Amino acid sequence: MKENINQTIKASLLFFTLCLITNCKTIKGHKIEQQMKEYKNLNEHQGTENYEMITIFDKKLLLDEILVDKKQQLISIISLSKEEEDYTRIKVDFFAGIKGTQPSYNTLKDGTMWSSKSYNNWFINGDDTKHEYIDPLTNEEKKDWKRYNKKFTELYSNASYVYEHYTGYYFKIKTLWYKIKEDPLKFEDCPENFIEQYPAKEDQDIRMVKVKDVFDELRKTNQLKIIDYIEQDSEDGKGLNPVDFSAGYYMLELHLAQGDILKFKRYGGMGTEMEIYQIPKELGGSEEVFFIVQDPNPMYPKKSFGGMYAIRPKSYKKLPEYEATLKKETDDNIKKRRSFLND
Repeated sequence: MKENINQTIKASLLFFTLCLITNCKTIKGHKIEQQMKEYKNLNEHQGTENYEMITIFDKKLLLDEILVDKKQQLISIISLSKEEEDYTRIKVDFFAGIKGTQPSYNTLKDGTMWSSKSYNNWFINGDDTKHEYIDPLTNEEKKDWKRYNKKFTELYSNASYVYEHYTGYYFKIKTLWYKIKEDPLKFEDCPENFIEQYPAKEDQDIRMVKVKDVFDELRKTNQLKIIDYIEQDSEDGKGLNPVDFSAGYYMLELHLAQGDILKFKRYGGMGTEMEIYQIPKELGGSEEVFFIVQDPNPMYPKKSFGGMYAIRPKSYKKLPEYEATLKKETDDNIKKRRSFLND
């Protein structure tokens, strides 16, 4: 009799455990389903009650450069389209307003858009004219070391910016650029330490600066939280490679100043593959505007997207930082008009 009672108890416990496991799986499955609906990919996100989502570069693109022009309070962003093997540069203000688009050049620290054949000042003043470099050497100076050295030294002394490249030496004097493509070392009389004597000058008119990724800082202050991780793919380490691999959806929450929470998901392999940028207030940025950059993962092209997005208040034009930007633009335009009239 006692044995039958024990068997009945064991069977009941087993049944209860199976029901509990099944119920837990059901609850977990329901939770995951709810999260997948509630947390959106950034390229599909509609924003929150008080904040809007802005797409700066779409999900197919990889970001190649993000620099801030601290004088104009603009961001220079270069994207790479791997499908078209082409680069594009855009100007974006600190509130995610797109100010123009151009093909890409290299960016020098003074804002010049540089290539070995031409340059332009589009990012500085909107002029997209391709300017050719001035050749400052006469035929005699190209052949005679003393004359070459004299002209080189003169250009170097007068230049506010000197850029060294394997294609030549580039000198900026006032607003014009000069190029010496002839290598000084081709002359027998050129000292071996000539290049060391004339280092690049790139620190006199710095306006393009890098912006720090604040992803980790936001995590430390709990302004950005990883709420959950839903694994979709995994692989155990084998043999000489003991590292396990995992990929899946990160469920993230960004807590915003007006009390809203931006709930979004990001598919990543061993990490979110994401950066978040904020323009520092001392440069004119706002604590309420975030720029989010995603690196596409080629292993998961249909899940792990690229692109750049911004989240900003719907009423961003009422922010004191925005009003200060408008005032600065007005003051700068007045200065330009006065300068033009004086010239």
